[in-house]
Amino acid sequence: MSPVLLGWIAVALYFAVTAGLALRGARGSGSLAGYAIGGRSLPATVVGLSLAAQLTSVATFVINPGLVHAFGLSALLGYGVAAALGITLGLLLLAPRFREQGARVQALTVPQWIGARYGSPGMRAAFAVLSLGLVAFATLIVVALALVLGHLLGQPPALVAFALVLVAVGGVIVGGATGHAWTNAVQASIMVVVALLLIGKGLPLLGGEPGLLARLAAIDPNLARPVNPASPYFRSVFEVFFCNFLVGLAIVCQPHILGKALYLRESRDMRRFLGAAIGCGIAFSSVLLTGFWARLALEQALPIDRVIPAWIASSFSPALQVLVSVGMLCAGLSTLEGILLALSAILSVDVYPLLRREGAEGGTPLRSRRARAPRGRRGGARPLAARAPDRRLGRDLRSVRRLSPLHGRLPPARLRYVRAAGRPRPRGPRRRRLGGRLPAHRAPAPRPVREQPGLPRHGRDRGRLERGRRGPAARPPPRVHFLSPAPSCRGPAAGWR
Repeated sequence: MSPVLLGWIAVALYFAVTAGLALRGARGSGSLAGYAIGGRSLPATVVGLSLAAQLTSVATFVINPGLVHAFGLSALLGYGVAAALGITLGLLLLAPRFREQGARVQALTVPQWIGARYGSPGMRAAFAVLSLGLVAFATLIVVALALVLGHLLGQPPALVAFALVLVAVGGVIVGGATGHAWTNAVQASIMVVVALLLIGKGLPLLGGEPGLLARLAAIDPNLARPVNPASPYFRSVFEVFFCNFLVGLAIVCQPHILGKALYLRESRDMRRFLGAAIGCGIAFSSVLLTGFWARLALEQALPIDRVIPAWIASSFSPALQVLVSVGMLCAGLSTLEGILLALSAILSVDVYPLLRREGAEGGTPLRSRRARAPRGRRGGARPLAARAPDRRLGRDLRSVRRLSPLHGRLPPARLRYVRAAGRPRPRGPRRRRLGGRLPAHRAPAPRPVREQPGLPRHGRDRGRLERGRRGPAARPPPRVHFLSPAPSCRGPAAGWR
């Protein structure tokens, strides 16, 4: 079987599985909270695997090992140790507090969390606009995936890029956060298998004499040093450790990364969430060792982005090459879907309300069915006092009496009459039919509490002790609310006096 046919079968199977997971996730996307954060009902392990997939992209499997191939040990210490340490420390410090504060204010996005935490709509709007810069990152991922899959499937990269965008956007629209999290969990599992396969391929190179660093030093002495003066990125300790550590902290603060903490319902889920994410992250960071394997296996000089594909083509069988390509597809699509989901939630929760408010202030408010006001002859809203009196007022009150379980036992004077603002009180015969003179906001007096020695005379303790002594029958009397017939009425009319 040809590699192209194997690639088509593997890609078709992958998209079938992800489509099923997206349809399954559509059940929990009935609300904005369900779409943005899965309704906080997802398992912590699944969310942790989703976070690990978000932290891993095509650069983890292709670009970063290519930098290790070009600059040696300094690149491995910068990206595999310092940046990974910054990501881990950032997750441990920020994720628990971020989830706690987000659950308190019911935040759905990172800009909304910032606005609620600091009480600043301006900061919320600023971070929402800055988050739109992730579109550039998404474009880079689409181009890289189009090149990889175009070579695997034998199709032009432009067509592959269009298909990838269509599939990613459709999956995010249908599945929401629930389908996205379960899809990421499957993708992370495939990526772990591919990472272990790539790392294990070069483990025999570690044995024998001379050692790995000695063999690298024989090629170029700078490859075996922790600082590479000939490189543009790893020339000093400051560049190798401090800068990459800060980059790792900054990676955690991205909306599609830190926002995963909002998926958790309880604080006790944080340990499993971080354990799954950090454990998979260690495996993915170890993929940078393949840069050393490629440096020792390949003799010709290649560009950074071509090193790992060439090493895979020369070291694996066609079936394993297809598996590795599917793993890279998972790495790219997981990050792309996370970015699209985060941007769609930010546009819905943060950007759209801002634009709507600005439009209203500019004289073109968006009118909804509930916000429409009655208009007079000249187009303006009529004042409340100029509206016609409601002729159905007495009929509505009589309907309350008929629907009430206390009908026939409760005199009309006990009905609570709430006079609406701007509506005249009934007069004449109609008022007499409603029970005579009814003061506005009159409610039945509660049953008097029997005075007993030794009991508090005021406050909450008096009612609690009285209920404990007299039992459930000492509840306060029920009330019949206007146009809401007795939802709180319980038992017979014995509670009324």
